[in-house]
Amino acid sequence: MEHSPIHLLLLLIFLTSSESSSEHECKCILFNVTSGNFQSPEFPAPLEGVPCLFYHFQAPPDHMIRLTFDVFQLPPRIGVCSSSIMLFDHSTDGLIEFGERADFEFCGKEISSGRQFFSKEQHFLLQITSGKEASRGFRGSFLAIPKKNFTSDAVEMAECSYRIEKQKAIIYSPQYPYYYPSKVNCTYHIPQRKGFQIVINSIVMDIGRDAILQIFESVEGKFEKRLIEMVTSVQKSIYVSSTASSLLIYFSAGNNDVERGFANDAWNSMVNQEDVRVARSVFGHRRQKKQSQCNCGPQASNCPAGPPGPPGAPGDQGHDGQPGQAGKPGQPGVAGPAHQKSQECIKCPHGAPGPAGAPGAPGPHGPNGQAGAPAHGGGQGPPGPPGPVGDAGAPGQPGAPGNPGRAGQSGQRGRGLPGPSGAPGPQGAPGAPGQPGSGSTPGPAGPPGPPGPNGQPGQPGSDGQPGAPGNDGQPGGDAAYCPCPTRSSVLRHRAVSRHRVAAKKRVVAKKRVARKRVAARRHVQA
Repeated sequence: MEHSPIHLLLLLIFLTSSESSSEHECKCILFNVTSGNFQSPEFPAPLEGVPCLFYHFQAPPDHMIRLTFDVFQLPPRIGVCSSSIMLFDHSTDGLIEFGERADFEFCGKEISSGRQFFSKEQHFLLQITSGKEASRGFRGSFLAIPKKNFTSDAVEMAECSYRIEKQKAIIYSPQYPYYYPSKVNCTYHIPQRKGFQIVINSIVMDIGRDAILQIFESVEGKFEKRLIEMVTSVQKSIYVSSTASSLLIYFSAGNNDVERGFANDAWNSMVNQEDVRVARSVFGHRRQKKQSQCNCGPQASNCPAGPPGPPGAPGDQGHDGQPGQAGKPGQPGVAGPAHQKSQECIKCPHGAPGPAGAPGAPGPHGPNGQAGAPAHGGGQGPPGPPGPVGDAGAPGQPGAPGNPGRAGQSGQRGRGLPGPSGAPGPQGAPGAPGQPGSGSTPGPAGPPGPPGPNGQPGQPGSDGQPGAPGNDGQPGGDAAYCPCPTRSSVLRHRAVSRHRVAAKKRVVAKKRVARKRVAARRHVQA
């Protein structure tokens, strides 16, 4: 693998305590290119006597850094590491607090050849601390990778709930290739398609002990589902296919404070049942945390002072003091690394080629080439291989009748063994009636006949005794009120009523007068 020339911006940053002690000075080398190699100072010379040195890898925006080690050998861990490298892979701005705890710490031979580490953002910091004991050191390569390379083909329907609609797709676990977060629960739904088969084939499967991956098979429109695959940290590969159902992939993880590492990217393919081709899928690697060993050694008593606190509120202006004494001469300047005396950029040698990547998708067909020139003097070539069998021809005409065959030999009459009993025959016709029986006692009763029709209804019975008084009923709801008439209709109704009453009174008065007149006439006639 060829690498472009490495151009490094070398920055020497000094972090000193408030006592200006040279024991706490840290130098920093910035790697601001997209790819290249890195190594311990003066490699392949032994690594020793480096109190503090930072390598800062910076990628372009929307990229992440991948570190790959091919050589790593430091003094072994005896309780604690006397020489180590510490990795800070989550910094968002390339800065860390003084004394901040690293994400990883390695020494001895704890990093195997070919092991890779990914940053979460565009910055990755590596801190080197080496004591007096010499060791071989380390060497590796770095690469800036666009984050869009790990864009999932699944559509996120809700928080960490995805649906795969494409015929061929790739899915990832959260934050891949970085490490999945703690207490995560994600769902991937691959719906059923008529006439297609769903195939999942893993490339990488390496999840933590507190994580589990389950694959369920379900039928569209139904609530039942059937577990067909369950993956734990022991299993390293899966192969699942389904011809008539949807697939549901559930991934859940608990607390990942010790092993934060898992990456999951999967090819999910729906292929025609008549031409089943296995597609590839991957469920990724987990991140190995530094060895969980407590540092039980004696605590240091000469720790540097912590960072200064925030400034307080401004006080009142004081009086001018007496002029102070002249200050002491300052500390001499610190030279750069020995191999950078000429102040040139660090030029690291090319490392070994990295491991081969996964095969890419087939490219488009290229254009047809130009026709070649005719051959000269070659002569006729040998006959080619036989071609495929042709189609069947039309049926031929019937052939002529054949000659009569010779007479057969005379047969011999034989007598074979009797065959097996046949099945029972059908039931015969009933026999003639028998003779009357003898004796005076009747025969046994026959079976009961079918039930007869229902009888006529009987006479009504007398009334029963009155029942006990019932409980009081519940109060009823309020009745609806009629709407009040308008004022004009009320007045009109009252006027009509008055006229009717007056008319009745006039009629009654007329009748009374008529009766008096009739009575007076009768009296006169008498």
